Amino acid sequence: MKRRFLSILLALCMIISILPMSALAADYEGHWSSEYIVKAKDRGWMNGYEDGTFRPNKSITRAEFSVMLWRALGSPAPQGVSPFTDVADDIWYGKAVTALYEADIVLGYGGGLFGPGGTLTREMAFAMLARAFDLAPESTGDAAEYTAFDDYADVSSWAADATSILVLKGYVEGVGGNLLKPKRALTRGEMAKLLIIVYDGEADKPDDAAPLITLTQSPTASTYGSVKVSVTVEDESDIAFIGWRSSSSGASYTDKTGFIDITDKKEFSVMSNGWYAVCATDVDGNFACKLIQITNIQTSSGDGGGGSSFSISEVNVIDADTITISLNKDISDATITVSPSLGTVTAAYVSATNTYTVDFENTMVNGTVYTVTVAKSGYSSQTAAFTGVNPSKISNVQIGEIGTAEVKGQ
Repeated sequence: MKRRFLSILLALCMIISILPMSALAADYEGHWSSEYIVKAKDRGWMNGYEDGTFRPNKSITRAEFSVMLWRALGSPAPQGVSPFTDVADDIWYGKAVTALYEADIVLGYGGGLFGPGGTLTREMAFAMLARAFDLAPESTGDAAEYTAFDDYADVSSWAADATSILVLKGYVEGVGGNLLKPKRALTRGEMAKLLIIVYDGEADKPDDAAPLITLTQSPTASTYGSVKVSVTVEDESDIAFIGWRSSSSGASYTDKTGFIDITDKKEFSVMSNGWYAVCATDVDGNFACKLIQITNIQTSSGDGGGGSSFSISEVNVIDADTITISLNKDISDATITVSPSLGTVTAAYVSATNTYTVDFENTMVNGTVYTVTVAKSGYSSQTAAFTGVNPSKISNVQIGEIGTAEVKGQ
C-alpha cells in the first residue's frame, strides 16, 4: 500500500513538472495590477522569472525598465555602441539602453555610468516615460499640476515637468494619502500599469515625435588638433534645419538661436574639449537636441599640426575688398583682421580643407602691403603679408606660414 502511494505521488509530481507555467496559479492573480500585467505579458513587453513567478511587488531596476520600455517602443536597433562604461553591447539589456540613450529617453549618472542594477524610482520612470512619448506641459498651470500632492516638494526639479504632465493626463494618481512618493522604488506592478496606460493613451500620435539625432565623433582615441562630429537623423527628408553650438552639460534649447547651420553637410569639427549641442527641426516644427561631450583632444606647445599651434598656408586676393584664406588645420571662433584699415571679421569655423572667404567694408589700395592676422583664444596669433593689387593682373598670392606674399603676374 505504501509503495502504491509513493508511485501515485511520484506520478503527480511528474505531471506537475511538465505543465506549462501558465497552468499554475500566477502570483499576480488578485493583485491590483493583474489586469495590466496580463496585457504587458501578452504584448511581449514584460516576462516573469524562471520559477514562473512575476513578483508584482518587487522593485524594478534601471536595466529592467529600459528593456520593457524598449520593447513597448518596437525594439529599435541602436545605431552605435554603448555610451556607458557599465553597459556592455552584448549584455541582455545592452541594445535597449543604447537605443533609448540615442533617442534621448534614458540618461546616465555622469562619468560614463548608467547604473543598470540601480533601483528605478517613481520620478525616474515618470521622466523617462515623458521623454519617450514627447510629453511636456504647455502652460505654467500645467507645469504646476504635481503641486496638488502633499509631498510635491520631494519631486526633483528635473522630474517636475514630467510628473506634472503625467498627473494632468491622469496617468499618475498617487499612492494613497494624497502622496506621490517620487523617491520610492517603482514596483513591477506599477511599471505594468504605467506602461500600458501611457502607451495606450499616446502611441497613436507618431507625427508629434521629435527628430531622432545620433552623433558620432572621429577619432574617439586621444588626438591633437580637431575632432569631427558626424550627425545623422532618422528621416532626413523630414528635416528642415540641423545646427550645432558649444554648450554646458545638460543645457536645454528650445529654438535654433545661436546655432551654426550644418543642414547640408551634417558634420562639424571642434578643437576644444567640452560639451556641444546639436539640434534639429523637422518640417512639422518639432525641435530636438542631443549633447555630445568631447574629452580626447590633447594640447601641446609644439607646432606642426598639433595642440595649440596653427599657421596660415595661403591667401588669395579675389577683388578690391575680398580675400580668401587657408589654414593648415581646422579652427573655430577665430578673428581675422587685415590692416591697415580693411577691418575685422569673426569666423565661426575655418576648415583646413576649404578656403575661407573674407569680405571687408573698405577696399584695398593698389600697391599697399597689408597684414592679415588670425587670432584664436588659447592659440598664438598668426600673421602674413600680401600686397593690394588690381585683381585682373594677378592669378594668386602665395605666402608661407609667416612672411611677405609673392605676387605672381599673368
